[in-house]
Amino acid sequence: MSLAWTNPTNENFRAVEVHFSTSSGFTPSSGTLLNTYYGEPAKAKIVNLGIAQGLSYDTNYYFKLRSVNVYGTASAYTSQVTGQFKRATTTDVENLNASVITAG
Repeated sequence: MSLAWTNPTNENFRAVEVHFSTSSGFTPSSGTLLNTYYGEPAKAKIVNLGIAQGLSYDTNYYFKLRSVNVYGTASAYTSQVTGQFKRATTTDVENLNASVITAG
């Protein structure tokens, strides 16, 4: 699944913390921190989340984000968003054919 946002425009922006839980209405804490993503002010960011981040198929996940500035001061958390991802099946890729893959 993908999670997307636009970083704050503040020139002192440093990072966005992504917190998650399988419980709706969760309270973010150090135990719910999935990752901290560093970036430039006002830039769009998209992160792909899945098995590599320890998430499981067919599970509802709830996310809250907050920004942190260069002084370590954090914003309030965003509203909660939810998502889940599914395992691809053979019918999802039935038209895949190695003969159509080209190198450029």
